[in-house]
Amino acid sequence: MKRKTSTAPTRIYTYGCRLPILGSNLVEEQLRLARAYHNKLIEIELARKVKVREAMTSVSSVSVALDVLNELNKQIETERTIINATKAAARSSAVDVGVQRARIRDLQGQRKEAFTVLKAAKMASKTPEMVAKFEEIGNEANEAIRAARATCNVYWGTYLLVEKAIEEAKAPPKKGQRKGELRFRHWDGCGRVGVQLQGGLPVAAAFGSDTRLRIAPLPTTGSKRGMTMTTVHIRVGSDEKGGPIWAAFPFRLHRPLPTDGTIKWTWIHRTFKGRWTNYDLQIVVEAPSFARPERPPHDGGVVALDLGWRKRIRETTPDKSDLRVAYYHDDQGRHGEILLDAEIRQKLDHANSLRSIEDRNFDEIKTVLLAWMEGHPLPDGLKETFEHFAKWRSAKRMGAAIDQWKISRTNGDDEIFERLAAWWKQHRHLYDWESCERDRTLNRRLDFYRNVAADLTRRYAVVVIEDFDLRRVTEHELPESERKEAPAPARYNRVISSPSEFRGTIKSAAPGNGCRVVEVDCSYTTVQCHRCCRIEKWDAAANLVHTCACGHTWDQDYNAAINLLARFASGEMPPKLPPSLSEATSIANKEVLESESATR
Repeated sequence: MKRKTSTAPTRIYTYGCRLPILGSNLVEEQLRLARAYHNKLIEIELARKVKVREAMTSVSSVSVALDVLNELNKQIETERTIINATKAAARSSAVDVGVQRARIRDLQGQRKEAFTVLKAAKMASKTPEMVAKFEEIGNEANEAIRAARATCNVYWGTYLLVEKAIEEAKAPPKKGQRKGELRFRHWDGCGRVGVQLQGGLPVAAAFGSDTRLRIAPLPTTGSKRGMTMTTVHIRVGSDEKGGPIWAAFPFRLHRPLPTDGTIKWTWIHRTFKGRWTNYDLQIVVEAPSFARPERPPHDGGVVALDLGWRKRIRETTPDKSDLRVAYYHDDQGRHGEILLDAEIRQKLDHANSLRSIEDRNFDEIKTVLLAWMEGHPLPDGLKETFEHFAKWRSAKRMGAAIDQWKISRTNGDDEIFERLAAWWKQHRHLYDWESCERDRTLNRRLDFYRNVAADLTRRYAVVVIEDFDLRRVTEHELPESERKEAPAPARYNRVISSPSEFRGTIKSAAPGNGCRVVEVDCSYTTVQCHRCCRIEKWDAAANLVHTCACGHTWDQDYNAAINLLARFASGEMPPKLPPSLSEATSIANKEVLESESATR
């Protein structure tokens, strides 16, 4: 797939579609074949990596360095296994494993040196012969891709979408992003079928007789809502004579396409919400009118945001608790907290409770069916289906087996089949309920964050946020870590608040509102007093409010926001900790918040 070479800005227009009225079977087939092609490309890429690794290890220096590294990894895992076993035997994490920790630290130092040796060995092994070998392996992989493309039977626009997704997964990750995963994907019914408009298609021509994309003209009479209803025809194949094979989807053109726009790509994206099938028409459009003149920064001042996920019980209704997702403080002295409504948490809690009921019901019906199967033989048509039933974990798989059982009934299975049918009916109801409630609630949270971000970026010229990798707080502590694992309620609060989503909406809203987002170091902003700059040892997880040795009392998030604002104004780096406090407070602000108690 060619990279974008034009300078015109691009937007993607998304419209919800109804079920296809033409070519539904072909769409289903193309989606299945596209998923198979995706997995074939994954297989080719993994095979290429194996060959590269084998070529590298054929060099003795690389092989020896790799063996040393693998042995060190094994020793580290052995020490971690001992730590876990010791904690499990004592049924407590407060056990003496200092010897193993010291051993792991020593091994990690050796591993770091081994990495350096391995890297140097790899660089030295890149002789002209080895480079030629790598090129040969790459050419073999490219040839396998071309062969797979020729036999995949996927329409070219769709297979280009698949190849683009693989390329993005293989590309080095950008700052703050995880590396893409090259993994096989089972068939779940989701995917995209599309067409590339080579050279671009003017928007006006899309309402004509193009052989790749056709949008029916809008009605000229009727209600205001009815005059936006039309149909899109998207090419999903070619007949024997090379003519187009269409799939047609009714949709509502609620947002007009720009008259000066050029359509570059179009695809239909199929997803599922519960058991309902969703089709979305997505149109990639380039248009000069999208370019907005760079808006000069306004004189709105500066505000600092300390992100978090702190539970806040309402004074008027103690049975409800909001979630503090940020505390702000501006250069005019205005400050306050940004709270996520308690109802959002309640809705997500309810969706999770529905999932728990589904899982419990599935375990119960499995137990019942296993007991029944011990004394009742299954029909020949079902024996293979239920061969490994005890290991099943998918309710959907069991539902498909029940549907198969429906046409293979035997004498004496009335009672068990009625129970299975009743379970399957209730499961589908709960699954639909859970999926829709979760989707609506997450959309509501995103809408709240977008409104807050728009308000902040319009009001202030600069928004100061923490330069913090939020991925760190999602990772569990290693067995040798001396820091306690954050309690489950605190981790759950982080998931509910989704600080990365909030931060992302601020960064997205800023350019269009003439605002600048600045990230500053957040180390010690919670534990350093903003009045005297003293860093004290205290339990920031258990106490929201702290009284410093200087006599000043403050909310730790309020304190952190002031420190962020001061660091932006001065451009200074955070101070170094005194040696006596280095162990107690050598973690960043968010690592303190991660350990907060859920009962606050």
